[in-house]
Amino acid sequence: MVCCNKKVCSRLFSQVSTLFGIDFEIRGIKNIPKDKSCLIIGPHQSIIDAAGLYKAFPLFWKTVVVVKKELKEIPVLGYFLSLIECFIFINRQDRNETIETYRSVLNSNKDQVVHFAVFIEGTRNLKRKLLPFKRAPFKLALEYRLPILMIANSQYEWYRKDKPKTTINALTKILPAMPIENFNEENIHELIQYCQDTLQMECDKLNKEIDERDQVQ
Repeated sequence: MVCCNKKVCSRLFSQVSTLFGIDFEIRGIKNIPKDKSCLIIGPHQSIIDAAGLYKAFPLFWKTVVVVKKELKEIPVLGYFLSLIECFIFINRQDRNETIETYRSVLNSNKDQVVHFAVFIEGTRNLKRKLLPFKRAPFKLALEYRLPILMIANSQYEWYRKDKPKTTINALTKILPAMPIENFNEENIHELIQYCQDTLQMECDKLNKEIDERDQVQ
C-alpha cells in the first residue's frame, strides 16, 4: 500500500490548508513513533483536518486515513484521494463492513510501520465539545496491540466562516503515544473515556490559546 504516489501527492495535499486560509502550527512531532505502528485519533471539523495531518507527519505517506466512502464520489477530490492511496473509504452505516475493512488494512500492513488514522467522533463536529468517541477503532487497537496517538486541534472552522478573507491560525498538538497493555475488552470503556477526557482537555487548552491571541490582535 505504501508507494511513491503517496510521497508526491501527500506533499501536494499538505498545501490544501493554505489554499483555504488555514495556517497549522504543529507541536509534538517528536512524539510520532518511528518504529511501531499506532492508532491515531483526533477530532474532525472538515477535510482540511487531513491536510493538517499531512503537515504534522513528515512521513505521513506511511499513514492510512479512514474517511467516509461518500468522499470518493466527489468529482476531482475523490479521484485525488484515490490517487494518494493512503485513504480507505468506509461505509459508516454498516459497522461489520467497517470493522472488516479496518482488519483488511491492518493485516495487509502488519509487516510495516504504517499508522492508522481515524477521526474518532465519526462525523464532522463544529462545536468545541467533542462528540462521544466511536468504539470500533479502540477495539481494533486492542486486537492488534496498537499504541494510541492522540492529536488535539484548535477550532478553526467557525473562525474561517467568520473571517473568510483572513489567514486563520490553527494549533495541532501531537501527544505522546499511549501504551495499551493495561486495557482489554473488559475495561475498554475506561480506555475510551480516558482518551475522550484527555483530548477534550487538550483541545480546550488550544482553543483558549487561540482565543487569547485573537483578543490581542
